[in-house]
Amino acid sequence: MLDFRVIRKILTEDFLDLKEKEFLRLRLEGKSLKEIQSFLNLTLEEVDKISLSIKSKLKANLTPQELKSYIAFFNQSSSLDKLSVASSDLVCDDLGKDSTLWISHSAISDFKKCHLLYYYRNVYKSPLTDRKIEIVKPYTSLGNAVHKVIEEVANLNPQDREKVSLKEILTRIWKENYQGEKGGFKTTQEEKSYFNQALEMLETFRKSEIFKKPALLPEEMFKVKILESSPKPAYLVGRVDWIEILEDNSAHIVDFKTGRKLEEEDSLQLPIYYLLSAYNLEYPVKKVSYFYLRRDEEPSSFQVMSISDSLPLIYNLAEKILELREVGIYRCTAQDPSKCECQEYRQVVEGKGKWLGTSSNNRELYII
Repeated sequence: MLDFRVIRKILTEDFLDLKEKEFLRLRLEGKSLKEIQSFLNLTLEEVDKISLSIKSKLKANLTPQELKSYIAFFNQSSSLDKLSVASSDLVCDDLGKDSTLWISHSAISDFKKCHLLYYYRNVYKSPLTDRKIEIVKPYTSLGNAVHKVIEEVANLNPQDREKVSLKEILTRIWKENYQGEKGGFKTTQEEKSYFNQALEMLETFRKSEIFKKPALLPEEMFKVKILESSPKPAYLVGRVDWIEILEDNSAHIVDFKTGRKLEEEDSLQLPIYYLLSAYNLEYPVKKVSYFYLRRDEEPSSFQVMSISDSLPLIYNLAEKILELREVGIYRCTAQDPSKCECQEYRQVVEGKGKWLGTSSNNRELYII
């Protein structure tokens, strides 16, 4: 099995020139020699010359064990020109050593699902715009719209909050950001169904007790520096949906859920929000809750693990993500790669998605 540090050594040290490194990257990603010839605009003679040069330099610069690992990887295919082991589940990307590492609950979730999905959602940037990419889906558009409405009324005092029309705010936000194809909707009927679901959830929110209570929404994302000895600056970050200020001047942290699935018992989302709030809020945190807007009338509070218990778990995952970023080799780690969401992102990167514009958080939006 290939030690990915061997590939990182090959791609980051100076014994291969830039064209040879690009040639090898394409081979590792499963491109045939004919595809590489076309992609790099090479002649057949140049392809042969580069191939021989790479082989010669690898023999001169790798240890016998490293060379054995490298050759064994390519021998998994019957011939080099038919290499398919990496055609849809491996990407090589040297990020440089100075980039900041941002660890969030969503980044951790992506990492646990699939390393390649983590790469596409949290690392990859369009070479044309230097922006991250996002695939638009109806259910994410619904969730984003509901959260934007809640965000808009969070800092209103309860009396003023009662006077606003959540439907009017939703309609405006929907038209600006999620109408039609921009929201991932294929038909008017589908879009109407999702809009009505969003409206029902906001009505549940309006009828809840927390809607009538004082709250605040910090302007900036919460962050805490972690992994002090890391070669990269590393921060745990997160944006809390709702902070209710209780009568005893303590805080109730609420995370709104618009999906059908319940959060896993071992989820670190609330422990992360609890930790971030404890470090960033001037109020002591007394309660943390999920508010499942599809099924519940009020938030459901949870007893979260202490910071002393959650921090080692968070650090452990952060260190694994840091190691992945340092190695710079990302492959699909899902049980069934053919059904993994990373495949849709690969389609976008290969130019098969339709560009829809730029989101409010500066991501390039695509639909498959």
